[in-house]
Amino acid sequence: MEYPKRIMNRKELIKLGYSKTYLQRVYTTPGQKCAFKMMPNRSRSRILFDTEELEKFREKEIKAQQAAIRSLPQYDAGRESGWESWKNKGRLI
Repeated sequence: MEYPKRIMNRKELIKLGYSKTYLQRVYTTPGQKCAFKMMPNRSRSRILFDTEELEKFREKEIKAQQAAIRSLPQYDAGRESGWESWKNKGRLI
């Protein structure tokens, strides 16, 4: 994704389509390198995002989600449903 600036604040990223909760989760993720406070010693300081690092973080997260999906047991589309198996085996009265 292309960003207009290298360093952007949360409001600017929300205008680009990011959700407030996603950006807060990125900021609170341990070990992330893309979000920081403008003045760390002040509790109400703006949170800024390095957009290049944010994009790397986002891509890494997407890869992890895709790997997790691939590791799930696959649904066997050819298998009949539970109801069909009971009906076909004559277990219905």
